[in-house]
Amino acid sequence: MERTRATLIAYTKAYKEIQHRSEDIYVRALRTQKDKMIGTKVILPDQTFEDKMILNMGNTTIELLRLGASHSPDDIQLWPPQVKIVN
Repeated sequence: MERTRATLIAYTKAYKEIQHRSEDIYVRALRTQKDKMIGTKVILPDQTFEDKMILNMGNTTIELLRLGASHSPDDIQLWPPQVKIVN
């Protein structure tokens, strides 16, 4: 059986961070997540965006927004405009 995975989407700077620091990212996660990281590998996102990306999923629209750094410089927010909340 062939394994499939989700399309990974990231802010452009997050892509660059992963590209340049993937080993550091893995080691840092391994320190805190230990056995949960077994078999895990860091992979690059499939798509990137700068300020905004709109995803249409059937009758649902989700906007991926880059509103500025929060916890880290690569933070993004997800906004379903029909619900009028930001996650």
